[in-house]
Parts: sequence; structure tokens; C-alpha cells
Amino acid sequence: MQAILIQYARHLEEEKQLSANSVKAYLYDTRLFLTYLESSLKRHVTIADIIQLDKSDIYLYVNYLQKHRGNNTPAINRKLSSLRLFFDFLIENGMAKHNMAERVHIKRIYVPMLDGVTLEDSAIQQILTNCSSLRNRLLFQLVAIYALTPAEIAQIEAVHIRNDKIHIQGTQSRVVRLDVQFAKDLAEYVASNKAEGEGAVFRTANRQSMTVRTIQNIIKELFECNELKPLTATQLRRNAIDNYMRQNEQGLEALREFLGFKSLISLERYLK
Repeated sequence: MQAILIQYARHLEEEKQLSANSVKAYLYDTRLFLTYLESSLKRHVTIADIIQLDKSDIYLYVNYLQKHRGNNTPAINRKLSSLRLFFDFLIENGMAKHNMAERVHIKRIYVPMLDGVTLEDSAIQQILTNCSSLRNRLLFQLVAIYALTPAEIAQIEAVHIRNDKIHIQGTQSRVVRLDVQFAKDLAEYVASNKAEGEGAVFRTANRQSMTVRTIQNIIKELFECNELKPLTATQLRRNAIDNYMRQNEQGLEALREFLGFKSLISLERYLK
């Protein structure tokens, strides 16, 4: 790769007409990525290795920058910009066909809530303590703690609940691991309502499947009953994700596992 890097440096200087400091910065970012690949592969990187990369590899690199190097969002975005330029160079010179870093941006993967809307753990506990309905407590926790959407909750059937996990169906399928106590409470609710086999687990008093609007209204009523300013289901779900990221500080890979997605690309689609 050294010969390619020398050619790349000449490209930056002569064709892009960048300053010496800019060239140095781009080369540093490129070498950092190559060093990361060598560490992952446990051998020297070749152009054949570069060609075989896909976006999942770029997202794993982002996770490495966050978790192991402690880079903040601007630093990561700069490194991604450097990668895009390097891949463009490879494409222009017939060494690659696709820019794997194209449209990869850290803000599209995870952005903390910017409107100041948060829900303290004490408020969550207050709502759960004061709620006498097991069904409503479960609904609230699925959004406020497990970050499920009302649409995902409405589609849960008993057959989707297996071995302390919920297998979320749909275009963004995932497997959510449940806390031991929550799994017990959910099993109790399913058993008491005989919600077995096909059909939605969560139902209204007249045994009808819950709609997304019904779930949203229940969540709103739980806030109002506790004299708390209501958060929408979207805000509540985002708050759950924010809390997890703040409390764990393990990067995107841990968040992917927590939310139950198979890949970081699926996580990106879910959060954007």
C-alpha cells in the first residue's frame, strides 16, 4: 500500500492542489484507517482487501473511533471525509469500483436529542410505581426502556416472544433481549390474557388489537396522571437510546446489540 499512498499524496498535491498541511492531514487519516484494517486482519493490507470492503466495515471503523480512540463527532466526520476522498482516488485510478464511505455520516447514525427533552429515571420509576395496569406498565417500558416504536409493539404476537427475547417483525426486523423481571411480567400478561398463537399480544378491554394511536394515547395518559409533561412516543424512545448511550459509553456496536439489530447499517436506518 505504500506505493499507492505515495501516488495518493502526489494526487492531493498536484491535482487537488492542497497545502502541505492538508496533504499531511489526509494522509494521516488514511494511514489510521489502514492501520485499523491491519489490526483487524492481523496482516498487511492489500488493495484486494480494500476492494472487498463494504459499508458495514466503515461503520465498524466508526465504532472503533468512538469506543477505542474517544473521537468526538467532528473528528469522526473529518476522518470519514478523508476516507471518501481516498476512495474517490482509488476509483479514478481503476483500483476500486465503489466509494464505501459515501453517505456515511456519524450524525445519521446517532444524534443525541438536541431539544432538551429528557426524562429522568425517577420520573420513569414514578410512572411505573403509580400504574396499576400490568398491560400499561409493559407498554410504557417497551418504549421508555427498550426503545420500541408503537407500531412495533402493536405487531407483537405471542409467537414472537421466545427465551426472554422479542423477535420484532417488519422491514427492520430485530431481536430485543429482555430483562429477567420484565420477561416474567410479560409472560404473566400473555398467560392471563390467553394471548397465545396468532394475534396481537396487546389488546384493548374489548379484546381488540391495539392500534398505534391507542398505544400513543396510553403513554400520554400515563404522563398526565402523574402530572408530568408528556413526551411523545418518538421522544420517549429517543430518550431511552440517549440514556443507554450515556450510561454505557460503549459505542455504536453496543447500541446495535442493545436494540437487537443484526448490523450497524440496520441501526442507521432505524435511527435516521
